Amino acid sequence: MTNDKNAEGSGQSINRRTVLKGAAAGSAFGLIGIPTISGSALATQAIETCGDLDIMCAIDTSGSLSSSEISDLEEGVNSFIDELPTDDSVTVGTLEFGNGDVRNKNDLQDPSGLSVSLPSSGSGNTPMPGATDIADQAVYNDSEARSDAIKLVVLFTDGGPNYTNTSYTEDYTAPRDDSEDWSAVSGDSTYDNADTASATVSEGEMDETALVAGSVKDGSVGDGATLIATVYVGDDDTEAMTSDAISTYTDLPTYLESEIASSSDLAIDADLEDIEGLVDDLVGILEDLCCTECPEDFNFKYEWVEDEEAEGECKGEFVIFDDDDNEVESVEGLELVSVSCDEDGEPQEACFETTYCELAYEVKAGQETDDDTVSFDETGGEFCVTGIEDTNPQGESVTYAISNIVFTCP
Repeated sequence: MTNDKNAEGSGQSINRRTVLKGAAAGSAFGLIGIPTISGSALATQAIETCGDLDIMCAIDTSGSLSSSEISDLEEGVNSFIDELPTDDSVTVGTLEFGNGDVRNKNDLQDPSGLSVSLPSSGSGNTPMPGATDIADQAVYNDSEARSDAIKLVVLFTDGGPNYTNTSYTEDYTAPRDDSEDWSAVSGDSTYDNADTASATVSEGEMDETALVAGSVKDGSVGDGATLIATVYVGDDDTEAMTSDAISTYTDLPTYLESEIASSSDLAIDADLEDIEGLVDDLVGILEDLCCTECPEDFNFKYEWVEDEEAEGECKGEFVIFDDDDNEVESVEGLELVSVSCDEDGEPQEACFETTYCELAYEVKAGQETDDDTVSFDETGGEFCVTGIEDTNPQGESVTYAISNIVFTCP
């Protein structure tokens, strides 16, 4: 049977093929005959594989950005737009956020017609929640938005968020308060715990902003689930964060990666003085928007090997063997990310992440075997294999521990 299984908490529905995560995605392209190239040709190859893509770039122009940083950011965004294919597979738009406002929105359009001109210097605070939410509304509601396109918001920022409800001139009001966890206020009001009168960023503001991003990502607000990529362009990783905010979220790059971006592979910690590197990273995100086909000769066995002296919950580990029964250290496109064991230290669940669109597996547990196929129509490439439930000779229900798992292509 076919089973759609996803990483816990991902909830991203794009109604297209899976968004891939993991560094193996780039090299996996070579397995299906797509050459390893760079620049706009790479972006075109990746997007043509996945289908149409609507991108909205939300650009921070708050006061913590210097004039030179604003200039570098403008160059970086425009260089990224220049790399996008102009074959009707991609539309792109931009908006700015700063000084408690969202402004200068460019609707979705062909990349060839868009060039961004940012202000000469930044000003004011950082209304990231409103900007994220308005960007989400734009990728569905702008005139050039496509109903079957993958939706992606790219958030460029150097600072912590100020939670401010923002009314934009095109009748966009954000954040849309669709959850009891969000602020009770709506429209041109401010979250109770916000400290917009000063430059500080409270723990409460960061909490609320994370809830806004989560609702955009899982589609619980708006017209569907949207991917969020974050690009941190700051120098001071804890700038404006209160001590409580630092205690909870550590620093801004960690916060953006863990709370705002759809996955760690959609989070960039950028150096604005390295425009070429920034653009390469952004193009790499587009490359990672595609799962790859499982190669026909794919055949690997994860065998459980006991070790009574092993420390921790599990008394052993999975050892990987190829089709010729040779031990290998790792498998391209498939990674074991966690193992859960019972009180005897035997594996009851093994969770994996893959860059492939589909994988078949057979699991052996006790004297039983079971097989399944995992495929991914939503964001995420993570799935878990469990032991086999059965009835023992005494008539009791038991779950036999995993002996081995053999992966092949469907």
